[in-house]
Amino acid sequence: MTAYPLTPVRFRAFDKNGQPLIGGQVYAYEAGSTTTEKDTYSDKSMDNFNTYPVILDDTGSASIYISGDYFFQIFDADGNLIEEGDGIADAESIAQNLIDNNSSGSNSIEQRVTDLESARDEHTDQINDLIDDTTDLQEQVKNEVETERDKAIKAAVDAAKTALKEDFEQQLIEVVAITRIKIGDIYITLNPENPSARLGYGVWELISKGKAIVGLSDITSDPSWTKILGGAFGEFQHTLTVPEIPSHSHAVGYSTNTTGSGVINGTASAANGSNPSENTGGGEPHNIVQPSMVFAIWKRIT
Repeated sequence: MTAYPLTPVRFRAFDKNGQPLIGGQVYAYEAGSTTTEKDTYSDKSMDNFNTYPVILDDTGSASIYISGDYFFQIFDADGNLIEEGDGIADAESIAQNLIDNNSSGSNSIEQRVTDLESARDEHTDQINDLIDDTTDLQEQVKNEVETERDKAIKAAVDAAKTALKEDFEQQLIEVVAITRIKIGDIYITLNPENPSARLGYGVWELISKGKAIVGLSDITSDPSWTKILGGAFGEFQHTLTVPEIPSHSHAVGYSTNTTGSGVINGTASAANGSNPSENTGGGEPHNIVQPSMVFAIWKRIT
């Protein structure tokens, strides 16, 4: 004896909306009963029993082979009855019943042939319906797969762009933090406006107004003021004091007669007193500024 599939290829069920009955449950009973369970098989040779009930896969299908007459009930995954049917049998059982239930004679043979042809046509219709359903399902699955694939690709690209943007922004923050002028440091520019307007951060004060920049010195012989960070020294103009005037002498002219002239040598002549020379020079302060270029020097204070 051989088992036959409930429908050709694989049994497939659909919910009331025409969608595959994913996770559906197929209960098999003896024909005319809803209490006496009856086995179904996952292969034609009847070597392997199906679970009870048979659970439909993610396409709403299962391999169900039957032998004999059955009463079937089909429920969805939540236990709601979708459909039921009694007197469902395999093709061999149907043919045998036709033979057993009909007498001999030309009329009986013709009837059997007619019944078999009807059964064949019914199975052909079922196969054609299944092919149509399978084609529709394949197209639906294909569309869903392509849609989900496109969504997945877009999601992956968006995630990568977001990650790159976040990484760039973090690196930019780190670079800005590194390149920002720290509190107490100096910003030199030829632009007269406050650096906060250009740099976008900090409170600044203008320092070293009218003063040149001198490097901090650790050389012993250098003046002490060069060793004071932030100290100031020097002046724009300076009037020399007597100690600052280089050592020099002035000749004092004299005349002993109308035709002669010479120099009084106090040491040699033992002359007493002084002989002042004529005054020269205006005593004005002189410019001691080196050639310079003016910059705005700002110090960040907060």
